[in-house]
Amino acid sequence: MQKAFAQEKHTVEKSGVKVTVNGNLKVEEIVIDQPVQQADLGPLLTEIINQAFQEIQHRLARQLMG
Repeated sequence: MQKAFAQEKHTVEKSGVKVTVNGNLKVEEIVIDQPVQQADLGPLLTEIINQAFQEIQHRLARQLMG
């Protein structure tokens, strides 16, 4: 099941920053497409990563429940 989860991917994008995570809750990729202020980058990444983890967890839970 862990291999199947690893193949599941979810991407969240906000303010030119894109984060992709897999079903094992590992960050696969971070892409920054436009300039972001240094002071804004940390909070923005935290928000996007947490959102991506939450959304993939919900998706996988729905799949497990059938």
